[in-house]
Amino acid sequence: MAEVELSGTGLYRLSSATLLPPDETQDSTTTDIPNLLGFPAALGDPLAPRSLTVTDRQGILSVELRSMLLPQLAAFRTVPSTYGNSLIIRGVKTTRHDEALALLRDLSTSIFIDLDISYGLTGELKPALDVKLLASEEYDKELPSSATPQFPTTRYSWDAAALYLYARRLINTPLLEYLAYYQVLESYFAAYSRETTLMRLRNLLKDPSFRHDDDVALGRLLDAVSPDGRTRLSEREQLAATIASCVEDHSVTSFLEDRPATAKALGDRTRISGVRLINPADQKFRLVSQVAERVYDIRCRIVHNKEGFDAATRAIRPFDRESKLLRHDLHLLRFITQRVLIASSRATDWSGGMSAADG
Repeated sequence: MAEVELSGTGLYRLSSATLLPPDETQDSTTTDIPNLLGFPAALGDPLAPRSLTVTDRQGILSVELRSMLLPQLAAFRTVPSTYGNSLIIRGVKTTRHDEALALLRDLSTSIFIDLDISYGLTGELKPALDVKLLASEEYDKELPSSATPQFPTTRYSWDAAALYLYARRLINTPLLEYLAYYQVLESYFAAYSRETTLMRLRNLLKDPSFRHDDDVALGRLLDAVSPDGRTRLSEREQLAATIASCVEDHSVTSFLEDRPATAKALGDRTRISGVRLINPADQKFRLVSQVAERVYDIRCRIVHNKEGFDAATRAIRPFDRESKLLRHDLHLLRFITQRVLIASSRATDWSGGMSAADG
């Protein structure tokens, strides 16, 4: 038996789902909630515990999915935590733990995919706590500012700020949270990359050897920008330009000094493979450059997947160990995102109202 999490529609909508016997449920009292919420009488009581069983063609393996009540209505009835949703596989003959675990994972996945496609019932195995990982992890205590909150004097880009607040609402979804923070930075790429491109053009034009009738010199100008005038910087370079324009090395140094566990984790090559390590003692590379490299490396590990390569080039998946080790990288990226938001904000006189450009 495995505990599962269900969402979407409920088992009560599946005609083949049956009511569980009263002796298998702890609470068989009736309620007027279905009527109050307007559930059709033909569907029966959505709060009633139900069971769905499917059997293979040989009649050997069977899977039973039990839903003690409709997930969205759980708040209306007091149910002990041990009486939740569960999945039971019967007819398994293996005695090996790894084989049983693989069968549970693969068979439950197939069941949940089929139920979602056909009935809109979404489910997944409830993830188990990694006790060893939790015990080995070090954490920094985050202390709020002691300053008194003040009325805001700056206005942030609404799109970027909305993405940041969306990321802050995400819970137990480190990959989504990471990409949401990255999107905040991405929204500023064009502005800060343009500054970098203008600097390159300015340096080329200041070169005493530059000649407007020299095809090679003109070719270098064309290499700096694309035909439509937009930057030809790579995404990695655009990220680096954005961070370098908004964050100072000493800010990153202070961040790491205040968070020794994070500093240690970001310099540990055994945690997340194939990404840049952060080393404040490295005099060859600015700290902000190291941060930009690491942020982009992890972003690539999340969104890209190259089959047949080593672990350093495979995508980080939500159920991988590495995804559970992103806590400290999320703290760093959140800090960087905050610095970019602040640097890109503008002073505002709120008493003057909001112009069309401010929206």
